[in-house]
Amino acid sequence: DKWVKGDTANLLKLESDGVLQEYGYDSAKQLVDWRLYNKTGGGLMAELGSHQMDACSIFLGKQHPVAVQGFGGKNFYGIKGVGPEDKWDDDREIDDQIFVTMEFPGKSYYDDAHKVQNEDDKCIVTYSSINTNSWEPYGEAVFGTRGTLIMKTEKEALLYKEASAASGGGLDQRLWVIESAKGGGPVLDAYETTAPTQAATDAAAGMGEKISRGYREEMEHFCYCIKAGEPNKTLRCNGTVAMADAIMALTTNLAMKHKKRIVFKDEWFDPKNDAVPETDEQIPTA
Repeated sequence: DKWVKGDTANLLKLESDGVLQEYGYDSAKQLVDWRLYNKTGGGLMAELGSHQMDACSIFLGKQHPVAVQGFGGKNFYGIKGVGPEDKWDDDREIDDQIFVTMEFPGKSYYDDAHKVQNEDDKCIVTYSSINTNSWEPYGEAVFGTRGTLIMKTEKEALLYKEASAASGGGLDQRLWVIESAKGGGPVLDAYETTAPTQAATDAAAGMGEKISRGYREEMEHFCYCIKAGEPNKTLRCNGTVAMADAIMALTTNLAMKHKKRIVFKDEWFDPKNDAVPETDEQIPTA
């Protein structure tokens, strides 16, 4: 388990002297393995789920979700008889597996005044994160009526055409974005063999081996805004965007904790409003 850092001997004296408690930590282990406890970490949704829900929101036109429900549990660590014996005694509090269903608004869900006009028009996003298996890397899959888009680790995008009566599709036929020979911009190149056309091959090779995931560019722009005195609205990810991601993640945690469907409210996403999911009437207090 990569989240367990192990040896805390160097911090035991600080713990016995009460220094760690002054900073809000109950023990040296909680400080070192902070991701494993509800007091100091937000679990799988706060680690990676918040970023991937943000990606889903972008795919859907930067929309806030309508509602969320899900299941989270300690299905491996700390369960006697499951897995290796050295994993049976584990005091972590966060779930090691989560499975979430989030409802986002479709194009006709709201009218021009942001009032619900078509409750049936929803885009359903399912998210899962498993702490005990690394077979599938993180990413997103968009299943559309005309094709399927698969994003892998923010570095690779695969686009598959949906099969129809008039043409093939599926896993045997990818769509490659290549540069038009006439200079008219990118075009789609479909093929049904084990390799794309030469134009598509050249385009893929031109991407290079190192593909930036954007983090360096974000920090460069953040530093530029500080140096140049740019207003906050020009930031690629400002505080309001970050707050929305946190709200999606933490509300999902509440839905899993209380085993119920929670409806998102617009006031939660308003930085000038004091309303928060934790104190909402939907959340049980007992």
